[in-house]
Amino acid sequence: MRNPWPFLRRQFIFLLGFGASTGAAYLLAGAWWATLRAASGSWFGPATLVLATPALLYALGYTTANLKSLQIWLYLRRNLP
Repeated sequence: MRNPWPFLRRQFIFLLGFGASTGAAYLLAGAWWATLRAASGSWFGPATLVLATPALLYALGYTTANLKSLQIWLYLRRNLP
């Protein structure tokens, strides 16, 4: 690339968005886990783990999918100004 700065600027902006959106997903999953802990009295009790696992797995899957889509989008836009 002769002038990488527009691409790097765009990548930085999208990485900030990625961090914010995945941070929100983990914040919500953590809040759900904390709510379950308050209701059950235990962080790792059977009921807490059973009810918190789907939210935590969703946050992990969201992170993976979001990162992969960001990589593909940046790759497709690599030669554009």
